[in-house]
Amino acid sequence: MGIQGLLKALEDVQRDCHVKEFAGKRAAIDAHGWLHAALAGSAVDVELEVDNQVHVRYCAKRISMLRKFGVEPVFVFDGAALPAKTALLQERRQRRELMRREGEQRLEVGDFAQAKSCLAQAVEIKDHQIDDVVQLLAAEEVRYIHAPFEADAQMVYLAWHGYVDFCISEDSDLLALGCPQVLYKLRGDGHGKEVLLEDALNGRSLEDFQAICVLMGCDYLPRLHGVGPALALKAVSARGCEAEAVVRELRALGISVPSEYAEHFRLASMVLQRQPVYEPRSGRQIPLQHQESQPTPPGQHDGKHLKVGDGCIALTEQRPVHCLVASAKKMAPCEGRRRSRSRTPRRQGHDPAVVKGRDLALREPSCGPQGGECGGPRSVFVSDSFEQARLNPQGAMTLQEFIRRESRSAAPVQGISCADGDLGDASLASPASSRTSRFFGRCNSASLWSD
Repeated sequence: MGIQGLLKALEDVQRDCHVKEFAGKRAAIDAHGWLHAALAGSAVDVELEVDNQVHVRYCAKRISMLRKFGVEPVFVFDGAALPAKTALLQERRQRRELMRREGEQRLEVGDFAQAKSCLAQAVEIKDHQIDDVVQLLAAEEVRYIHAPFEADAQMVYLAWHGYVDFCISEDSDLLALGCPQVLYKLRGDGHGKEVLLEDALNGRSLEDFQAICVLMGCDYLPRLHGVGPALALKAVSARGCEAEAVVRELRALGISVPSEYAEHFRLASMVLQRQPVYEPRSGRQIPLQHQESQPTPPGQHDGKHLKVGDGCIALTEQRPVHCLVASAKKMAPCEGRRRSRSRTPRRQGHDPAVVKGRDLALREPSCGPQGGECGGPRSVFVSDSFEQARLNPQGAMTLQEFIRRESRSAAPVQGISCADGDLGDASLASPASSRTSRFFGRCNSASLWSD
């Protein structure tokens, strides 16, 4: 779902572009987003089982198009469902089932147009469809990684640390999480809309931006009645991003705020900032905004120094980026991948080839200095939830345990810092821009994030 109304509010900073402008770059792909688009576009055929390879063809065409214009994709798959989204996912399941029943009834009476609309809203990605795409990626030697939880957070981590240069998605959560450069509304001919985080922030901190996004309504906390982008901006501008201060300002503005909202706001902000991701070099599960590995905000470094508050710190020489790759040119999904509760079992009789994680010839090659370029032709990114948990017990903790541990070990993030050598090229790759965001394109004086 993403942040309610965020892309609409930022439409003035969306730039029409073509993927050929990103030639020589590496892009993180929201794999489930592409799967959903493919299945929804042929919802009737999928329901009637007339075409069970539409998702494979869709991804293959998109991969071919990106490579034609010099962009190398890195697919990122969702992992387990976040506990913070349990109620939302249950609501979505009920909605899908309702739409599926309605679609089947429309098919029975020959109303194919309405049936297609209903079945498109009932699309549910199944494990065997994910396996089909993974086998395609292996055959095409495309890198991929299974996130421990949300793919969005994993994509942002890859962008922050130079594994990819930008992200391709339809989910506005990427901007809320802090992705420096996102390509939205990508069409089959390569045209799309680029949004830079720097333009969206317009001088404001990432923490303030995230607080505004939470107030606007996100997957972890519904929007309060009467709160839109303008009022969310006003509340955070007046009092900052701390939960209690935000609640006081909302009440001063005449908004009815439940007594428990401050705690829910704080937890939603923490999930945005600290949900677990995999570190590809080690396979460890770490928080997205780790105290020892923070992102570099656009425009706050000159290559030698990083601006932190009112001062600057020197940046050490970047260490080469490493990642786990598989030497096998074709591989199948690893056995025992963590299952999301929202996925349905494989269809009976489907028996994809399986290669266990320990049978893969894994190596950690030396990589070039440019954004984690790994040796070997188009090596395959591999990160499997089950194998990582087996090999490293630290990777098996739940989200609640994760947040408790990090809350004990680190104070709330007030600013953005950077660990030695953890800067990637992704934050440097965003071109300078003078665009500023305005509410729905109707504000003549102030930008969306200006006072």
